[in-house]
Amino acid sequence: LSPSSAASDVYKRQVMKWTTDPVTQVLAKLRDSAALQGVDFCRAYPDQMKPSRLLRPVVAVRLAEMDGTSDAVGEESRAGQIALCFDLYAPPAAGTGALQQVLSGICRTLLDRRVCAVSAGAPQADTYTGCLHLRATLTYREDLEDGDGEYERTG
Repeated sequence: LSPSSAASDVYKRQVMKWTTDPVTQVLAKLRDSAALQGVDFCRAYPDQMKPSRLLRPVVAVRLAEMDGTSDAVGEESRAGQIALCFDLYAPPAAGTGALQQVLSGICRTLLDRRVCAVSAGAPQADTYTGCLHLRATLTYREDLEDGDGEYERTG
């Protein structure tokens, strides 16, 4: 491998990691949270069938948006924002309060990720799934690389 080819491969792996890792990292953190025991978490659009009736809350997580910019003119460091979408589902018997409790637990669990925005719609009855549904988006700041051109993950 030539040095430029090796550097290009490292860059591609880092870009791929940045685009795929946020969801994996957040799912692991949420699954380990004591405040969210009893809640199932999954990637949005999994390649497996789910039971037809929910017995407890389920949260599907997906990457909603990502942007990266240079922190300063002439600087090599890069920063960006990552927005994750959370689709919260609960059985109707749990009530909308269950969705609000889960969302509160998610926000508390992810506070260390340098959160800069959280938005959520009103809980609604979803006739297609037969569940209560709430969609929320959480946006946080992410450092992509340090001043030496090495990529790092913060938060």
